[in-house]
Amino acid sequence: MYVEANEKTKELIQARVKKYDIDCQLEVKDAYLYTKEESGVKKFKQEVDAYKQLGIDREWKTALPFDASIKAALAMTHHLLHYEGLERFGDANFGIEEVLYRWSTHDIVTMDQIPYIGRLTKHHQNIFVATGFRKWA
Repeated sequence: MYVEANEKTKELIQARVKKYDIDCQLEVKDAYLYTKEESGVKKFKQEVDAYKQLGIDREWKTALPFDASIKAALAMTHHLLHYEGLERFGDANFGIEEVLYRWSTHDIVTMDQIPYIGRLTKHHQNIFVATGFRKWA
């Protein structure tokens, strides 16, 4: 169900970008899950099997397209990226003068395995993070 919803959403976004001729540099890219731990490799192999059964486009990787030391990675192919274009579209269609908030997600595990919620740094009083929930653990 999750995969189907994501695929339908991707198709909807692509159709609307085309229909309304939105110049947003929409790109289809791969999304990566990766592990630096040997213990994570077995979990990733199970994930590959599950993706195969569900018909999810995926590729097993031993390296990332950027410099990082990893044990294994799973690339989920054909994801959409269009953040800069969303800002321009919002400004052109809704008169947005300033982007006040952005959101990003990463699956991080803290050293003590206790989630962290708080300020990003003492120098960034208005940037907060909530991380370390062990989503993939």
